[in-house]
Amino acid sequence: MTDIRTAELDAAQAALHDWTGVTIDTRLIGHAITDAPDLTLLAAEHGWDDGEVLDKLWAILCVTLLGFTYSEQMARFCTDRHALATDVAAAHGRWLAANPTAS
Repeated sequence: MTDIRTAELDAAQAALHDWTGVTIDTRLIGHAITDAPDLTLLAAEHGWDDGEVLDKLWAILCVTLLGFTYSEQMARFCTDRHALATDVAAAHGRWLAANPTAS
């Protein structure tokens, strides 16, 4: 994974939480950002709270956590954002259980 500053991850996490109501682990956000370098450039230009930046980050996380295509993610996003967020939160909980932080 490329070197992503903690402040950048925290900013992405906070903006995503404000936009979706779901708090995603920064490790998962870091992987999403690493897999989409254009996202980091877009965020550097517009900020993590920009709608386009959040759309892209959310789509990557939905696809990663729920295991479906971007087309399926967009259809669910357009028809029932709340249900999608609920499903992502549940999948994130399962991801956290499988990937505990070192203490």
